[in-house]
Amino acid sequence: MVATVAPATPELRPGAPARRSALYEGTIGHRRHIDVGHGFSQPVVMAYLDLDEVGHAFDAHPLWSGHRPAPVRFRREDMHGDPDVPLDVAVRRTVADEVGTPPAGPVRVLTTLRHWGWTFNPISLYFCFDGADSRLETVLAEVTNTPWHERHAYVLPFPDPETAATEGVRFAKELHVSPFMDLDLDHVLRVTPPGAPTMTVEMDDRRRDASDELVFSARLTLERRPLDRASMSHVLRHHALPSHRVSAGIYRNALRLWRKGAPFRHHPHRSTK
Repeated sequence: MVATVAPATPELRPGAPARRSALYEGTIGHRRHIDVGHGFSQPVVMAYLDLDEVGHAFDAHPLWSGHRPAPVRFRREDMHGDPDVPLDVAVRRTVADEVGTPPAGPVRVLTTLRHWGWTFNPISLYFCFDGADSRLETVLAEVTNTPWHERHAYVLPFPDPETAATEGVRFAKELHVSPFMDLDLDHVLRVTPPGAPTMTVEMDDRRRDASDELVFSARLTLERRPLDRASMSHVLRHHALPSHRVSAGIYRNALRLWRKGAPFRHHPHRSTK
């Protein structure tokens, strides 16, 4: 990780205020490094949203919305915390509960929107900046598991940027994410500057013992697109059902793991009867 912040990019008509919100298009890749071994990659499109801009971020296209039903929609209920509480407030409260103080600056989220009535976010990343909007201070990483659709939020104070670039942020896994993955692992998260023209997010899972064995890795490789009518139309043409594709890909690759003989792990907090 690095602690610099990309400059705002003017994305509206000439003379309009610069927006921090954008779209990101790229690929997601998964790789299992143990027992049967397995990997795959697929296209992905995500939204990078300044929470102060959500209400009007999608006004350029009639089939997108941040406040009403639409084919592509930001829906408060799909996001972190109590849906009756504004998202910005909910994120700040969660961060304050963990680190003692709420973020002083803006909060921006990298997430998957609801498309044609369906969404599934394996991970949403809330980037919390300092009061000057010049340094990333905290990341709230909210993970959703399959097939239970449970959520868990990790609040990660931003470490020293020199070590973060190579080591990332390491923290204990607390949510049973997949029937084919152990729980007694550590996550290691690395993120390049949020909002930059290109962005990567990497998540490794490692053994929580002396071996430090790499068990699993995931990598998002993304390129920024302006959040304008042309880009929104591009998404509708080339990513017709992106949320459905994510869910289908998870189940398809789970079937492949089962066929390869990957060990099955029952949910530790649910009955197996």
